[in-house]
Amino acid sequence: MITKTIFKGSFGRSIVEIILIVIGVLIALWVDEWRSDLTEEKAVQQHLVGIVGEIDSNRWTLHRIRDTSIPRQIAALEYVIHILDQPDPEIEDPERFIETLIASAKIRSPWFERNSFDSFRTSEQYHSSHIQGLASTISDAYEAHTVLYGQRFDYRDAYKKTVSQLVPARYQSENNGMRSYTPARFLAPVIADAKSTDQVVAAIIDNRTELVQLARYKAERITAKWYAMTRIILEFQILRDEIFNHPLMQDIEVPVPERHSELEEARI
Repeated sequence: MITKTIFKGSFGRSIVEIILIVIGVLIALWVDEWRSDLTEEKAVQQHLVGIVGEIDSNRWTLHRIRDTSIPRQIAALEYVIHILDQPDPEIEDPERFIETLIASAKIRSPWFERNSFDSFRTSEQYHSSHIQGLASTISDAYEAHTVLYGQRFDYRDAYKKTVSQLVPARYQSENNGMRSYTPARFLAPVIADAKSTDQVVAAIIDNRTELVQLARYKAERITAKWYAMTRIILEFQILRDEIFNHPLMQDIEVPVPERHSELEEARI
């Protein structure tokens, strides 16, 4: 068509048509890029909203353990040390003492949610130009617990092992450390054990020197765990604030978690 037009003497018109075609192609490319950019932006926003919800869930778990479970365990350790550190220990309520001893030896570690983060990290949006720097900050916060818990606070816990060896097997169903991870209506079968309460108390008193030493070491590990959890909570709080302050999140409504007020009160 251009050739025919040129031969007809309409060279100027041909140039205009070519320019219009080029402009049309450029506009089409720009519109396509704009749509692609908008789609990517919305996908990034969805990932960030999911991560915020996950952060709140992890913060709540950490606070529950650090501010509720650990203080109870410390109180149990104090009670055990106080009783067994006496020259001639007197245990007025054997059943209560045995249950407190078991409580002092329990292991309670946070169960972190990370499905939203893993989905984000394996997506194309993880490398999006919209969140340069923020993606690495999110990764650092999520991996912090693997570094801090790399100290393996619960690895080869001699105190827990010793307590488990002294306490009859029948106590494990109700007092096992995994009990809190299942609904109250579920209870593992009780394991029969003929060892009497008096025999248990006598064995505990015979091993009191070792138990007190191990209990003090357990206190050191619990203290370290408290510091580790506090650091992880701080990392999550800083990350949450940074996500909300990001330009992409300015007009986004994030669902308010049921535990929002509780989490705000627990902010460090």
